[in-house]
Amino acid sequence: MKETFLITTGAYFHDLPGGADRLAYDLAIGLTERGHKVTLLCQNVVGKGSDYRIIEGVDLIRYAVNRKGVMRLATNLEHFKQIEDSLRRHITAVDIVHGHVPIQYLASIKSFEKLPAKIVYSVHSPAIMEMEIVWRNQGLLGNAKRFLGMQILRRIERECLRRSVDITCESRFTKGHIGRLYGEEIAEK
Repeated sequence: MKETFLITTGAYFHDLPGGADRLAYDLAIGLTERGHKVTLLCQNVVGKGSDYRIIEGVDLIRYAVNRKGVMRLATNLEHFKQIEDSLRRHITAVDIVHGHVPIQYLASIKSFEKLPAKIVYSVHSPAIMEMEIVWRNQGLLGNAKRFLGMQILRRIERECLRRSVDITCESRFTKGHIGRLYGEEIAEK
């Protein structure tokens, strides 16, 4: 039986090339080629407003987030609202939600809480470790982001991992850090 997938990532790979986005894109194309129905959900990083189209057989949903101001504390809430609105408009059912980045993944699984979807998360590296490096190198603004954002991001990432039925890690290094940061029980999913 063919299944319906929702794959979440940060950006559409052809809009903003990156490792996790490439893996999500390749997975979407591969599943589509095998006859599955696939929707790829990501933030619209190149245009304004939300966007829905079919590209290479994959339903692509790009949602928009208002990015006024240098540091918006409500940005995560805006992601959640825009994702929920986009999913409500374009998807009625899904068999598997497969996430590649924390915010889009958590918002998506919360949107489908009442559906019996299988929840899978691919961890390319722990988000809090990545953002620690990014924010550390952004000077005073980065330090403010680290101070305010690290605990929020840790809670979001922990919730993604906790809710997932299966977790895939691309390396022993990543799996080890997931165990150290969030517990071996989570790392063994």
